[in-house]
Amino acid sequence: MKKGWRKKAAAVTAAGMIAVVGCTYLFADSQKADAAEKEEASKEAEELRSITEQVANKSAPAPSGTLSKDESVYVTADAEGNVEEIIVSDWMKNAGTVNELEDQSELTDIKNVKGDEKFQKEGQKLTWKTKGTDIYYQGKTKKSLPVSVKITYKLNGKEVNEKDLAGKSGNLEMNIQYTNHSRNTVKIKDKDTDIYTPFVMVTGMFLPTDNFTNVQIDHGKVISDASRDIVIGVAFPGLKQSLDLKEPDKEDSDFEIPESLTITADVTDFTMGPTLTLASSDMLGELGFDDIDSFEELQDSMKELSDASNRLVDGSGTLKDGISTLQDKTGEFGDGIHSLNSGIGELHDGAGVLASGVEEYTAGAAALAGGVTAYTAGASQLAEGIRTYTAGEESLASGVEELAAGTKELPGAVSNLNQGIQGVKAGLDSLTDEQKTQALLQGSSSVAEGIGTVNSTLKAIESVLDSGASAADVQTLLSSVVSGVKTSLTNDSAVLGTLRGVQDVAGNYKGLADRAGLGDTFQAYYGQLEDCIQRLQENVDTQTNLLAQLQSAAGGASGTSNLDTLKGYIHQLVEATGENSDLYQGAASVHSGIESVVEGSKTMKNVMDQVAEGSNTLNASAGSLGMGIDRLKSGADELSSHNGELTKGASDLLAGSGDLISGVKELTGNNSVLINGAQALASGTNTLQNGGSRLKDGSEQLTSGVKQLADGSRDLADGMKEFDETGIQKLSDVFDGDIQTLKDRIDAVMEEGDRYQSFSGISDQMDGNVKFIIETAEIK
Repeated sequence: MKKGWRKKAAAVTAAGMIAVVGCTYLFADSQKADAAEKEEASKEAEELRSITEQVANKSAPAPSGTLSKDESVYVTADAEGNVEEIIVSDWMKNAGTVNELEDQSELTDIKNVKGDEKFQKEGQKLTWKTKGTDIYYQGKTKKSLPVSVKITYKLNGKEVNEKDLAGKSGNLEMNIQYTNHSRNTVKIKDKDTDIYTPFVMVTGMFLPTDNFTNVQIDHGKVISDASRDIVIGVAFPGLKQSLDLKEPDKEDSDFEIPESLTITADVTDFTMGPTLTLASSDMLGELGFDDIDSFEELQDSMKELSDASNRLVDGSGTLKDGISTLQDKTGEFGDGIHSLNSGIGELHDGAGVLASGVEEYTAGAAALAGGVTAYTAGASQLAEGIRTYTAGEESLASGVEELAAGTKELPGAVSNLNQGIQGVKAGLDSLTDEQKTQALLQGSSSVAEGIGTVNSTLKAIESVLDSGASAADVQTLLSSVVSGVKTSLTNDSAVLGTLRGVQDVAGNYKGLADRAGLGDTFQAYYGQLEDCIQRLQENVDTQTNLLAQLQSAAGGASGTSNLDTLKGYIHQLVEATGENSDLYQGAASVHSGIESVVEGSKTMKNVMDQVAEGSNTLNASAGSLGMGIDRLKSGADELSSHNGELTKGASDLLAGSGDLISGVKELTGNNSVLINGAQALASGTNTLQNGGSRLKDGSEQLTSGVKQLADGSRDLADGMKEFDETGIQKLSDVFDGDIQTLKDRIDAVMEEGDRYQSFSGISDQMDGNVKFIIETAEIK
């Protein structure tokens, strides 16, 4: 019965908390019906509202056509539980089945909250005109509550006022004490007995995890919901007195009927929302009190349990004696197992030595076979090397012949090379001689300077025209410009001729540069030369066009009468010869290119000097090379004379190695059989040893197990005696030997719960139920 009580109480904890939330927010709806259209409910309120929809009418609905009164008492209290205001909301169900409905109520300030039905009041009697609908009304009262809540707070072990808690940190202990003020005196076995109305108190609160950690409650649950902990607790004030149960031992929690809650937590910057407590007198039925039908059967069962415990005490003593005898004999069994295991160990060691010796023998035979294999492989490689050597020697002799023939042609080739080198050097002289080089650079530089002079003169002509000079004066100035451009063009043409002459010479000896290993160097130089010639040719073409324009301007100046037209023409020539013009930039680019060509020519001449020096050295060494080749040919002929003997010796060596390999294969042929046998022997003894070890371990475990069994049998015997003396007797003492009296008290409690139907009053013609919702103030 105790376990059933605990399970059902735990279920009511969660169910009750849902009812707390549901009822509270139904009340909030009725209070703020108008404001709800103007202000959106908070996220948390919406969440709790969804729960409300599931449990709003938790009590059983009234049968169709039966008048009943569902009453909710909303209590506003401060943070310590002191009542500040009481508002009662009544719902008269099935009121629409009558035209007029009489009711009883002690409330003041009564108003219809969901319709326009009117009522008449005579004292506490109310008469409603129903208009065929249910009636919902609300009022206030200062009547004392049948139950009360008192909350006290401790921070770090010291009691503190709730007003001093906000913003504090430390270890919090919150105690919620419930007091039942509603009781009735009834007769139980001809004795006046106080029976309290069986209020079930369910308290819940939201604790934000940012401020509360390590939350615990002694009679309830803590449910984590991400950013908050939902704390739910349940208590039954007055129930222990109504049942007249003895106070249990502290360590026995199964029979504890709580009348208070204690919540502990570590808090940081304390802040807490309101607590909500639901009190209901009809919720106790859900614990199954009314399911206990036959206490006579319980009495019979307790007698059978006592007799069975006596038999168990006797049997556990007999078991203890038998196990003691078994423990005495396990010692002899363990000694025999130890001797067997020692013999198996010696056998295993001998097999290991044998296997090791076989492995060493076969390893040596394998090493011998490996050596013979390596020897024969070496012999084969030697024979192959001899064949390769003789073939190479024959190739050497042939190569010496070809080398000798080529050496005879070497002097003529060197002579041709020298002639080509001298030709290239002669062509480079025009670009490496200091005087010629300076003249070439001076000429290219004067081109840019001449263009600058032309530009300055043209600007002077513009100024003369602006000052009102005559066409004759302008023609004189233009003639001087034409003369300067002609001079510049003459200089550029001379430089262009020189560069093309070098290009022709260099092009004739490109093949010679490739044969001398100078292909990349020569190609880079030749590219510079071509680029410079192209730039210079473009500049000559541009100057030629400029000269034609200047000559046309000079001729036009003598016969024009429109100076503005002449000014425009001169201005175009100034732009065409300015520092940013293609003509001026091209002249500067030509000068830079000629500098690069001159430097490249010097480099090429140095390279050609080195090639000429090498050619002379090669020509001088040609004679010595011929003598060396003659001696090389004589040595090759000597080597060829011994090739036959060397080849025969290699063949004989290769033939003998075959016999050696056959003998070794016969020696090592049975190694695998020998190794497998030794390994099988070692493996078998290893298995035997493992089995012996397990047998030894098993015998030790058997000894240990028998000892534990002996200890356990003693504990069983002692425990059965203690169970008989304390457990069975304690169960009987809890009910003080009178189970029927307990049943009578439970029946009286359930009747008292059914009797309490209203707080503010109810008509005799109605059934009713009432719940109290107590909301304490937040602490911030």
